[in-house]
Amino acid sequence: MKLSKLNPLFFAMFKWLLAVIVFVPLVSCGGGGGTTTGSSSDAFTLSTTTLNFAAETPAVVTDSQTITGTVNGNLSGVLYITIVASGDAVRSISNVDINPATQSGTAAIYPAYASSLGHGTYTSKLTIRACLNDVTCSTGELSGSPQIVNVNYEVKSSVKSESVMPQTVKANVSDSVVIRGFNFLTDGINKVTFNSTDASSFTVFSETEIHASYPPLTAGIYSVGLSNNAGPTTFSGSLMVVDTVAFTAAAVPYSSTQQTLTAIYDEEREALLVAASYFDGFNFNTASRLGNKIFRYQFSNGSYASVDSATVPLLQGMALSPDRSELIAITDKEVIHFDPVTLNETNSTTFSSTISSNYYFKDIVIANDGNALLTTGMSGSGSTPTYIYPIADPEIYRTNNPCTYYGTSGFSSDGSMGIFIQGGLSPEPPICSYESSVGYFAETLVHFNQVQCMNSSMGQCIHPVLDRTGSLIAVTDKLKSVYIYDSSYSLLGKLPITTEAVVLNDDETRLYAYDPSGSLLRVFDMTAPTDINYEFQEIGSGTSLSGSPGLGVLKMVLSADGGTLFIAGSDQLIIQPVP
Repeated sequence: MKLSKLNPLFFAMFKWLLAVIVFVPLVSCGGGGGTTTGSSSDAFTLSTTTLNFAAETPAVVTDSQTITGTVNGNLSGVLYITIVASGDAVRSISNVDINPATQSGTAAIYPAYASSLGHGTYTSKLTIRACLNDVTCSTGELSGSPQIVNVNYEVKSSVKSESVMPQTVKANVSDSVVIRGFNFLTDGINKVTFNSTDASSFTVFSETEIHASYPPLTAGIYSVGLSNNAGPTTFSGSLMVVDTVAFTAAAVPYSSTQQTLTAIYDEEREALLVAASYFDGFNFNTASRLGNKIFRYQFSNGSYASVDSATVPLLQGMALSPDRSELIAITDKEVIHFDPVTLNETNSTTFSSTISSNYYFKDIVIANDGNALLTTGMSGSGSTPTYIYPIADPEIYRTNNPCTYYGTSGFSSDGSMGIFIQGGLSPEPPICSYESSVGYFAETLVHFNQVQCMNSSMGQCIHPVLDRTGSLIAVTDKLKSVYIYDSSYSLLGKLPITTEAVVLNDDETRLYAYDPSGSLLRVFDMTAPTDINYEFQEIGSGTSLSGSPGLGVLKMVLSADGGTLFIAGSDQLIIQPVP
């Protein structure tokens, strides 16, 4: 038997039905003319009758798998091979690649996009036929045909652990939190408590998500209880309630000039965590970054007390886990867990074999579903994927985040909404979002390029800034213009061009901006109409800081009680009570 190179005759894709039909001219090895319908010795076999796919979350990319069919026996005429898929699990089928030497053909089966399916188990059936001289198989079909391949596809939940976010809140003020876990609907949850205090109100949104409002609470640690008609269920999350701390304005100089990559205020322990780089701007992989550090500034009753540090070679960023018990840092190729008090390393995983040699981890943010989202960069220029890292499981999974060019990320403090800005590209690319409720990425309607922060500009990214719930979003374009959007991505207004860094308060009433032209802290009213230039109205004329944080990109953080700003620059740390 002689098989010619595949010539695809037809290829069609439908929402519920997919088909591939190919024909192959055959010449009988025994010679002679005419066509035959085969004999009992003819056989059509497949390499497998079952394909199993799994997606770790709805946001990940699931690779294709292949099936190989083999034809045995002496045949003449035209062989038709058809592959028809039904069900939800299969997205498309490739053309069949024929190997004449082995009398076989191989096709790739592509699973449906996990984000379009959502959490659940899905199936498809592939019917594969090998027929002679007639695509409808009315004139002959090889023995062994048709073959059936059962396709199973599990899309796992994005929720990987129980959490309450934000985990640290202000005392004596009512507000709300997002509770993530498992089987909330199945268990019939009908009561939420904070220690013995009932939630003011709550809504069970899904099996994995509850939004609960709490009344004013005094300072302390509150176990979050979930109950049904049978009594309390098992849940491990808690809420930390902290008193307002009156900080003293101060400037804390660094021992040497640095790039500030990340700044996080840990209210529970009255400490500021700062990730610092000493990149010299000449080479992506230069030895200058081997001395990168995490600094921990300890305060006592609002006054600066001491600083500790840990050297983390090639450090790129860091974030606190949802329960704030771990500090999770990324280097070029590693994810490292630290104790947030001692800065001792507790766990690390290297992913050199997972991501290409010229790629590096760039940004890390934490969602309330228990996942860290890791964007990447590369030495050079090209597409850079985002990975999901389940905090409880030291593994990474490539995602379908459509922002694939040096994504720079920001997240709401309740862990529900993430924003990713990318670029520079032409035309201007979209901003992308991650919604923790459903666990996948999407493009937004907003398009523009970020400030250049690749190669020699590594570490100079200006991250999106979100309020507590993601209701307000501040993004900075390549010209350093700051725009404010609502959660529907409608433009609300902009800030003066002299703005260097911003932060939003939790009740969506104030925006604080650092203006380096006069080392001023400026306050803008988010509730008042914008002026004729579409800028928000300023409250007062600015507050002079106790010193300049320095040049370059700054990181500005607001304490959970809304009373103190921390501005980490290139030269020193500024502590400033809000006006």
